[in-house]
Amino acid sequence: MGHKARKPEELRAMLGANLRQLVGSYASVSEVCRRLGINRTQFNRYLSGESFPRPDVLDRICRFFGVDARILLTALSEIQKNDPVPAPQFLLEFFGADRGLADETPLRGGFYHVMETDPGDRPETRHLLLFARNQGSCATVRAFGPVTPGATPASRELRGLAFRSGATTQIMMGHRGATGTRIYVLADGTAPAASARMGYSVRPGANACDCRKLELRFLGQDLRAALGVARLARS
Repeated sequence: MGHKARKPEELRAMLGANLRQLVGSYASVSEVCRRLGINRTQFNRYLSGESFPRPDVLDRICRFFGVDARILLTALSEIQKNDPVPAPQFLLEFFGADRGLADETPLRGGFYHVMETDPGDRPETRHLLLFARNQGSCATVRAFGPVTPGATPASRELRGLAFRSGATTQIMMGHRGATGTRIYVLADGTAPAASARMGYSVRPGANACDCRKLELRFLGQDLRAALGVARLARS
């Protein structure tokens, strides 16, 4: 056969490590459990590598996170490395964002503190926690808008794509159904490793555009800092 059989504990450990990384893009483990419909105690056993989910539960987990059952066998970083994002490829080619940039990513993978400031007489700053996943010449991004009366996690969720265009990095994202679209334009697209990126945000409206100053601060995998931003965004 030529392949060494893996022990159950090795598979459980692999699944737990991958799940911990996937859960990191959400506000809390409790939120993930609610949306999956899985008991928190049981889900913690998956995270710690103590047990496997049933096949139907594994299928639910894979569909929720947009991955496949290889999370039992392979590190998430290797799965992502081998699975470039095909859907936006035609956009990357159209904008010229994939020309000679295979080794340069527009955003490092991890958490970001997003600050949008109204440049008016009474500056007001909106805070947002954003998570970026590096896909080579582009990055997928995910965030949640502020908590408002009647809002659900699904209605607050934002998804989008980041890519480099000339001397800028551009992020386009919106709510489900392409509502609440916003565009971030970051200066100095040649320095994705910078800890702080400056630019502006635009929210197109029916009669006018809301344009604000923008700053993105890279938090990496610092969960404590990410949770702090998440709490700030709720206020």
